[in-house]
Amino acid sequence: MSLDGLYLTWARGSAANLVGAIGISLNAVLIALCATMTWRYARLRQLDRHRQWALRTYLLVNGVWFFRVMLMAWILLNGGPVGMSHGNGPVDLLLAFADSLLPLAVLDLYLRSQKSRRSPQKVVMAIVLGLLTLLMGVGIFGAFKALWSPLL
Repeated sequence: MSLDGLYLTWARGSAANLVGAIGISLNAVLIALCATMTWRYARLRQLDRHRQWALRTYLLVNGVWFFRVMLMAWILLNGGPVGMSHGNGPVDLLLAFADSLLPLAVLDLYLRSQKSRRSPQKVVMAIVLGLLTLLMGVGIFGAFKALWSPLL
């Protein structure tokens, strides 16, 4: 699927602009890398590392979902498309990379907090995950209202 995404982006010109194409390509390359590492650690029977790479792969494969949810949460929370301009606004450019890199960063913090013996770190991570879940709920609601419910 990553190769298909690269083909659609570069051969068919499906991205809105060069930065968007680079963001999509980064996501595709990271998916391929993480899937390869997932497979590698499964073959080596290093199940803890396999799990970590599988979680990374899962999050990256959902990059388009994160993009839509982040986009709609931003629009709802700002009362409109503030900082957006047909793929060329600062928010558009940020989302081109945040849809892949932000979930990976949160996962990394989660995995670190899991290994930590310090309770405050675990509590902070739980609060961050709770807030991000609420934010995702806002984005899902926005996506439903703006993108899907008109088609029902």
